[in-house]
Amino acid sequence: MKRLIGFVAVLVAASSMAVSTMATVVYDNTTNYLAQYFGSTNEFGDQIRLIDGIERLVTQFKFEYWTSHGISGDEKLQVKLYDNTGIEGSPGNVLYDSGQFSIKSGYNTVTLDGLDVNVPDSFTWTVQFTGVQLNEDMGLLLYDPPTVGSSYNDFWEKAGGVWGTKTLPETVANFSAKVTAVVPEPTVIQYGLLAGITGLIAFLRRKFSSKH
Repeated sequence: MKRLIGFVAVLVAASSMAVSTMATVVYDNTTNYLAQYFGSTNEFGDQIRLIDGIERLVTQFKFEYWTSHGISGDEKLQVKLYDNTGIEGSPGNVLYDSGQFSIKSGYNTVTLDGLDVNVPDSFTWTVQFTGVQLNEDMGLLLYDPPTVGSSYNDFWEKAGGVWGTKTLPETVANFSAKVTAVVPEPTVIQYGLLAGITGLIAFLRRKFSSKH
């Protein structure tokens, strides 16, 4: 009996872990393309709010960018995630830094996998293009509205070492992004599994007791 209960206890822990670490899309703004983009050689990005306003552990981050054809190959892109603990809610502490990586011409999707980044319910993600020449053009694609979570209609840009908010004329400044994260809180499925296994333990105990 002790072995059976021990085995079931292992199942409880395993099922709890499996469900509580299930990856979930907590922000998605990749559906409603506005056929526009915005680019800058300054660091800039979007402050977003995750669905349900709950702290998450980000495991994957996706976004889209565009560059003109015929780029030289020296162009780089760097992605950062910030909390908004700076002056007047500006980007503050760096939560994640991708480092610089090479980019390609045309329309492209960047997928940052294997992340392990704790984020608050609202945070800012930014990019910075470097190695851009005068005859080259590049930027982030604009989408709106998000289908999961929400985004402010302006964006943050760092100019001269100072963060400030900006808007775009005649359009909403929401950039393409999709955030996948681990949902730490227990789910309905998890509660059901635990209840079922607890019932199994009770049944085994009753059955064992009836034999003595």
